[in-house]
Amino acid sequence: MDSAKPEALNLELNFSEQFGETASQTEQTAALAAVAVTSDDNERSASLLAMALGGDGDDVWEGTDAPEYYSGGLGNDDLDGEGGNDSLYGNSGNDTLDGGDGDDYLSGYTGMDSIEGDSGDDTIYGGGGADSLEGDEGNDLISGGTGNDSIEGDEGNDSLYGNSGHDSVEGGDGDDYISGYTGNDTLVGGAGDDMIVGGSGNDEIITNSGDDTVYGGSDDDFINAFSGNNLLNGGTGDDTISGGDGDDSIYGNSGDDVLDGRGGADYMSGYSGDDVLRAGGGDTLSGGSGADSFLFEIVYADSTSVITDFEAGVDDIQFYGDEYTVYQGDALSQAVQVGDDVVITRQVYDAFEGAGATLELILEDTQLDDLSSSDFMDGLFYY
Repeated sequence: MDSAKPEALNLELNFSEQFGETASQTEQTAALAAVAVTSDDNERSASLLAMALGGDGDDVWEGTDAPEYYSGGLGNDDLDGEGGNDSLYGNSGNDTLDGGDGDDYLSGYTGMDSIEGDSGDDTIYGGGGADSLEGDEGNDLISGGTGNDSIEGDEGNDSLYGNSGHDSVEGGDGDDYISGYTGNDTLVGGAGDDMIVGGSGNDEIITNSGDDTVYGGSDDDFINAFSGNNLLNGGTGDDTISGGDGDDSIYGNSGDDVLDGRGGADYMSGYSGDDVLRAGGGDTLSGGSGADSFLFEIVYADSTSVITDFEAGVDDIQFYGDEYTVYQGDALSQAVQVGDDVVITRQVYDAFEGAGATLELILEDTQLDDLSSSDFMDGLFYY
């Protein structure tokens, strides 16, 4: 193992491109500390503190509070920048890089690397291999590169890119931008108002607190939101999308999608395809083209839901509860024409809890004469 703590050395460095100066050379070496180059007019200066270029072995380098440039070379290297705005390159091998304090640039290149930015606004590139990348504090930019990477932004407003491979990306605190790009990725928003883009592949996308924006992209995605008022768009493919406790806007887009509003007053649109839209009460549903199923869960709370485009004889409406749910009459017998709309009012009762509720469903721009009993179903449970 090669271990180096940079000492003060004299080394030729050509800064002519930016500073028009060249320092004198006295010996060839791999490390440099405390060299300053200043232009003739004293208006521009550069300080390069601690430069180290690794060889074939496993290098261990620890920096100082000054800026460092470390390049590990071959081998499994351990590079720690400590303080300052550092540039650390693992290069070949399975490397461990820690930027420490400051705004650092960290690159693993090839191999299965472990990289942590620590505090500061860091830029991290995993490169090839299955890398573990963590931004920690600050507003970080992290790109996994190729391979199946694990990426965590942690604190701050981070920009996280899985790129190719089957990646796991978690935003943590802050308002983050998360992109899976290609591959079957797992993307988690964390706290804050996040924007998450799945890209291609069958992605699993999970939001937590905050008002999040999600676009699944192509292929068959699973999107699950928790709290917050979220905008969820499945993109192409057969997607499964669940809203949270807030007032969500959910779009299936193309494909045969399953949309579940859960809590809150949600808007759901299946768009094209044969979609399933599941409402918890107080929701507005639009099936779009295709043979769609509208499901209404009995939650024993008074509510009014709206279907904007029900097509009799093509779509169907299902009410479901559990084995203790008692319906008063069938749905069609409790439907009336009100202007251009059909209003269905259903009384339901929980025989176990002794609780009841009134469910109102409005079918916009629908004629009662076009409806039949085959358009409705009462059932137990839905999975």
